[in-house]
This record gives sequence, C-alpha cells and structure tokens, in this order.
Amino acid sequence: MTIEKLAEEHSKNYREQEVKRHRKLPIWESHRRSHGISELFGRHEHSFGRGLARHGDNISNAPNKFFPRGLFFTLRLEHRSGGFVSQFPGEERFLLFRSDEPGAIAKIIYSIGPHDGNVMKAQVHVLDVKPEYRGRDFGGLLFGQAMEALTRRNDNMTVHCQLEAEENMQRFNRLIHFYKQLGCEMKPNAKIQYLYNNDGDTYRKVPMSIFLKNQTGQNREVSDLKCFLPIKFLEITGCDIELALEGASTNRQLSWLLADSGSGYMQFRTTMGHYLRAKTSGICDITDDPDSDINFFLYRMSDEDVDSDNLLVERVEGVQRKELWMIESVHGSFLTGDCGRLSFSVAPSFWQADDENLSLIYTTDTPPRRLHYRESWIKQTIVYVKEMKERYCNFLLAKMTLRQVIDLVRAIRCHPHNTQPTGASIRTLSFSSAEKARSEGLPDWVQLVALIHNLGVVISLLDTQTAADAEDGYNWTIASRSRVVGCAAPERASFSEYRKLNAEDQYYSTPQGIYDVNCGLENVLLSWSGPEYMYSFMKYNGALLPDEGFYMLRYFCLGDWHTHDEYKQLTNEKDENMKTFVSEFDSLRRSALTDIGEELPESECDRLWHEYYSLVVEKYGLDGQLNW
Repeated sequence: MTIEKLAEEHSKNYREQEVKRHRKLPIWESHRRSHGISELFGRHEHSFGRGLARHGDNISNAPNKFFPRGLFFTLRLEHRSGGFVSQFPGEERFLLFRSDEPGAIAKIIYSIGPHDGNVMKAQVHVLDVKPEYRGRDFGGLLFGQAMEALTRRNDNMTVHCQLEAEENMQRFNRLIHFYKQLGCEMKPNAKIQYLYNNDGDTYRKVPMSIFLKNQTGQNREVSDLKCFLPIKFLEITGCDIELALEGASTNRQLSWLLADSGSGYMQFRTTMGHYLRAKTSGICDITDDPDSDINFFLYRMSDEDVDSDNLLVERVEGVQRKELWMIESVHGSFLTGDCGRLSFSVAPSFWQADDENLSLIYTTDTPPRRLHYRESWIKQTIVYVKEMKERYCNFLLAKMTLRQVIDLVRAIRCHPHNTQPTGASIRTLSFSSAEKARSEGLPDWVQLVALIHNLGVVISLLDTQTAADAEDGYNWTIASRSRVVGCAAPERASFSEYRKLNAEDQYYSTPQGIYDVNCGLENVLLSWSGPEYMYSFMKYNGALLPDEGFYMLRYFCLGDWHTHDEYKQLTNEKDENMKTFVSEFDSLRRSALTDIGEELPESECDRLWHEYYSLVVEKYGLDGQLNW
C-alpha cells in the first residue's frame, strides 16, 4: 500500500474516531439538566469557613467569612412597612436575611415626610451591613431598592431624599465616595458635625441628599429576590471580568447577584437592579427589562457524568471543586470570559465555581482535557510505563520516512482537547514550530526537535490498541504535562486532585521514592507519552542530536522540573545545566501552538520540506526509512 493510500485510510479512520469521541464527550447534550445555586456553591459544605477573598488575593487561600460556620445558605430580600418596631412616622424598611436563621444581616430604614408641592420628602435613617457581610455592595443594593420604592410611589413627583453620612475620619471620604457613586451629593453650605467617641476615634456627619424621578432605564425594583447569592466573575488570575454599563448615570463598578428566578432559570443581576442579557448576536449587555432574554441554564460537567462507573472520583477530595460548569442562554449560546470581558459564543465555554469566595472563574479547561488527565493519573504507574516501553520500544510497527509520518499526522488536529473537532493539524503545527525556531535564529538541531516533537501521535494511527484507548478517552500519545512515576508527584502537578486515583500514590509518598538521591533525570521513569516515545525513537534510530536536543525532546513536558524547580531530590548537575534549554524550548513550542493559524496547504509543506528541512533531517542522520 502506498503512503498516500495509507494516509487516506488512517485519516478516514481517525476522523470516524473523532466523531465517535465527540459524541461521547459533549456531556452537555447527554446529561442536559439545569442546576441551581445550591448545587453550584453548596455541594462542598465541608470546605466553607475560610472567608471571602479580596481583589487580588490568592483564591485558594482566601478565608471565607460569608459561610462562617461551614453551613450553606442563600439570601432573600424583604420590604416591610410600619409595624410595632417602627421608630419613625411613615417608616419603611428593606431587610436582607439568610435562609437558615432569623435576624437581618443588612438593613436600610427610611421614612416618607410631607409633600412640598411636587416634591416628596424622604429621609434615610439607617443603612447598615454587618461587618462579616461587607464588600459585596449590599449597601448599594439596599439603597437602590429604597430609592426605587420611593420613586414608584408617584410618577409625577420628584423625590428629595436626605441622609447624614457618618464616617470615621481614619477612613476619610470613603463613605462620602460610596454615596456619591449612588447619586447623592453633599448639601451646599451644609454644616459638618464632628463627633468624638469614647473609642478615641473622630467621626463626622456629612449632610447629603439625592433628587429622584421615576425614569425608564434607571434602577428597577428587584425586591422579588427570594433566593440569591453575591458572586464575582473572575479570570483564573483572580482579576475581575467586568462589563461596562454604557450610558449609565454612574460609573460604579458592577457587583453581581446570582438569583433563582423561581421558574427553573437562573438570572445574573447587579446590585443596581440591572439584568445580564444575551443578545442573539452574541453581545453581552445589561438591560432594565425583566421580560428580555435574561434567563440562563447552569450545567455541571462532572467527572461522574463522564464515567458513571468510576464512583471513586466523586469521593476524592478536591475533584468536585475543580469540575466545570457551563452557562447557557435561551438562544443556545454560552457565556464566556475570553479576553477578560463577558460575551457569548456558539462554542461551549467553561467556568469553575469557587465556593470559598463565591466566584465563577473562567477557564480554558475542557471536559476532554480533564478526562485525559484523570485517566493519566489512573493509568500511569511503574508497571504501566514499563509495559509500554516493552511494547513500543522495539519499533516494529512500521518502516517509514519522517516526511511520510509528517504527512500521515495531517489527520490529527493539534488541539486535541477542544470541544469542537476542528483546527489545524499536527503536520501544520510541526512545520509552524520549526519555522518559529528558524525565524528566531536558533540552531538547526533545535528546529529539527521542533519539527518532530509531536510526531509520537502517529502511534494512535499505526497501533490498534492505542487507537482503541484514544477512542475511550485516553490517548497517551498526546504531548501533555508529564511526571516522574515511582515517587511523590509535586503538589502543583497538573490536575493533582486526581492523584488519589493512582494505585501507587500511597506507596511512593516521598519526593525520592524508589530512586537514589540525585540520580539524574536520565535514570528515572517518566509517565509514558508521545514525547517520551519520540525520545526513545530518536535514540534507537541513531539521531545525531547533541545532548541538549535530547533533553529538550524528552523533558519539555516535565514543566514541574524546568519551570517550577521541583524534583530537586532526583536531579543532578547535568540536569541543572540543561534546564534553561528545556524551559526555553517549551516556551517556544507553546508559543507556536498559541499562534497557529490556518492549515498549511500541501504546496507550502512540500516547499518547506524540499527547500530546507529535508537537508536538516539528512544532516542529523534521520533520512531514509526509519523504524517506528
């Protein structure tokens, strides 16, 4: 069979496998059940009690005062008038309650005074949020509700509401700034009172007021909030994902609420009374119209859903906290935080729910990627690695040239964990990586390593067992982050929440494990992968690379070593001397993967090969038929 026919046959088979795999993995289709607030944030009650994160805090270490005793609850807002507890004529109150106990955690008390012509007078007497619940703009929520209630009393009247902002001088102007953001102004020529309390601090009372009229497009009443929580949209770095409110009368930063609509939908609201809306065009904006497209579905992408037989996953601490969620609009589009801004996309986009600071964190992670790493943690043991070496390092699968293999892997896409079976091929990535190294003036042997470092994926086309494993969700040929087996993996290892699924985890619990101290990385067992296969392939076929080239090829996936300085108990002086070369190569190939564009045409691949890379391959002894 000619290489052209072989490539065509393998390409067809691989595409069929991809279609089958993507029919299995889009679990938003096969497990389409909308979830609510309690399932999003209330599934890990044991983890509560570490406090709310401040902007810029390390999310994983942030204390959570919002759930101080480790009990999950939601919030509700109530509007009350008069009653025996009233202290002022015409008194009204907005109260914020927890769902699990009596007593308001925040309140605003205001009263309505006599009319002066077409002006209705009002006074805010109390606006208070308990200290452990501050920082989520509950004060702004309550004030907005009170002002909305006042303006709705009479559409034809202006409301003149007065208040006294009492602030500690040590926090000079912070409270004044807060009220100004809400639309209040200091009274002209007002007399400011200074108070000296027994605590030794100085306070001041600043008279302020606001004039309001009922205008469409301003705050809407959201006192129907019976079940909600404050949330943040965050990037993985912890920075806020923001949405500008165009044409608004205030530039106040948006504070979000996740609310149960009571009809099977979820809504994202702001403390200013606006609703997040998904337009059919994919634009994400804010509306005041509660009848608009403001309803969303929450879908959980659990590891249990991926493989219901593996119930152990549900019992492993930390796994549920990393599981993925999708937020789908009524139009079928998905909320994304790509490029640091909220928008909607046709392709599924994923979030992680951080119950320690009530945040939705945008992630580029996908269910196929989580499945791959989960299976890697389960399978990659000393026994497995040795069996794979014995099976594949005799190189009896095929005899082919490098160019034939490069053409063969055009059937495989370079982003294997994407949720859509599209994108450039491994062949395009191979030439793009090599060209990037060439354009940066790196030696031709670095260009060669860049050209071939991903070619181990060809085994998924040549070997039926590997193809079957890939169809089931684990393709060892993919160049993903590796680790040393036979010793404790670093805490920061990729997807380390799955480490307890590894049968050897309890036996090799020390950093040294089964190895001699400072034995050198050349003497350890790495998890079996495509790059590890290619390293053995190059050695077996007599490639004339310098040691630096072999190090780059074998260890670029070992990011915990070359980037995070792990495995110090195992490395030796040679490893340390090679580390910079490996780290820089890893950065280069990751950059090439990020920048990859459209599929290279056949003519361009032919030109690059015949004009340049065939000569490099020949120089380093890899021309002719090679053993795979």
